[in-house]
Formats: sequence, C-alpha cells, structure tokens
Amino acid sequence: MVRAKWLGDAARSSRGAVLSNGLRAVVDVLFPRTCPGCEVVSTLDEDLWCADCAEQLTASAGRMYCPTCGVDVGPYTTPDDRCFRCRDHKPPYDQLVRVGVFSGLLRHLLLGYKFRHQYRLDRGLAQLLGDALIGRSGAATFDAVVPIPSRAHGRHGRPHRPVARLASEVGRLLDLPALPLLGKRRSVRPQRGLSATARWENIRGAFHLRPGVRVTGTTLCLIDDISTTGATLHEAANVLRAGGATVVWAAVVAKTDPDRRDGPLDGRTQV
Repeated sequence: MVRAKWLGDAARSSRGAVLSNGLRAVVDVLFPRTCPGCEVVSTLDEDLWCADCAEQLTASAGRMYCPTCGVDVGPYTTPDDRCFRCRDHKPPYDQLVRVGVFSGLLRHLLLGYKFRHQYRLDRGLAQLLGDALIGRSGAATFDAVVPIPSRAHGRHGRPHRPVARLASEVGRLLDLPALPLLGKRRSVRPQRGLSATARWENIRGAFHLRPGVRVTGTTLCLIDDISTTGATLHEAANVLRAGGATVVWAAVVAKTDPDRRDGPLDGRTQV
C-alpha cells in the first residue's frame, strides 16, 4: 500500500461515538428506524432494508453486466465478458463496477439522494456499492477511493455534494481513505439536453489533479453515483492515468439503460 506518498494531510472520515444500549433504545422509541426504500418502520436490529426492498435490490445487483460500460449483458458476450458495443473499446480505467441498472427502486433511491438531499441514504447506497466492489475482488488492493468532482447543489446556502458523501462512506466501509484528488479546471454546462457527442466535448479537459497531489504507482477507484455515457468517468480516469496511477477502477451505483426512452434522470442532469 502506498497511501502516504501523496496528499499526506488527507485524513479518513470518522464517525462519532457509539450510543449506549440504553440511549439507543430511547432513540428507537422516539425516532423509529424506517427502511430507506419504502419508509416502513423496521423492527430489525441489524438489517438496513426491509425484506421487500432487500429482495428488489438483490435482484438488481445480481444481473450480469459489461465490465467496460456497465450495461446489462446476456449469455452472448466477447471472450472477456464485455458487450459487443465495447469489443473494440479500451477505456482509461481497468474495470467498471456497478450495483445495478438505473430503474425501479434503485432509481427512486438515487433521485432522492441526488436531488432531494436525503442524506440518510448515504449508508445504504455505500453498502450496496461496497458489496459490489468486494464482489469483484479488487477492493483489497485499492490505495484510496476518489470521488468525481461535482457541483454543489446547495439548500439554504449549504453545499450538497452527494458523490463526495458517498465516497466517504464507501471508504469508511472498506477501510480506505476517500481522497478528493481531482478538482475542476473550469465550469461545465449541465449535461441535460446535450447529445452524447456534446456531452463528451463538454466534459473534456474539465478535471485536474489538485496542487501537491502525486499518484504515481497508486491503485485508485473512482466513485460516482450514476453513469450515462461514461464521459465523466473517462475524463477523470484519464487525468489519474496521466498523473501516473498504475491501476484505475470506476465504481457507480447505477448505469442508465441506453435503450430506455424516458431519459436517464427524468429530465434532469445527465452525467
């Protein structure tokens, strides 16, 4: 592991002290725990999701997908398990990991987290993404997880950076630092309404390594919430590669279905 060789002043996120059993019981009575997916009060001590929501999320996460673009694949793939759209495509990241397709319950959760400031979803979405990474057997080799820089969707003057929050929680779960190694070189137009070609052009050159950051010889995992065209992940991975990162993975909660006709974010931002 080579965590200490770049951005030495970065610190891991930490949690507050654990409540005593007695105080926890009082809190549970005053503020009963509910399932983040359906808001049904949960009587389970450990499980985050209710049985119905857990079943839906497990089904979504269990589908086969292309490790290059993240779209669902059937029984017929290339020899390296990629979809035929990606057979001649070599992205700057080594592999993409996702939880599921941007539809159903997963879509509902991400819209609430991304646009309605539902911070309580941090833990659940991070657990899903952390499990997906562990399932791909690469998480143990990472030096850090790296959030994709995003715009702050503020409310009452307070910044809202859902991807940074998600990366911090994933890092905590995987015992890895979540480091904001990337910054924005310039502002970019909202991707909403742009063609696929325009989105790639819009994001080109937008990111840079923050001053003082050195990533030579590192193994890093980019974190984002939703991937549509893949342009943002490509651009961020290119910057890390140019900086000397040896291995770069990309991990997203959901990949939009290119064949869906209702739009990836229901008329909102595309990434």
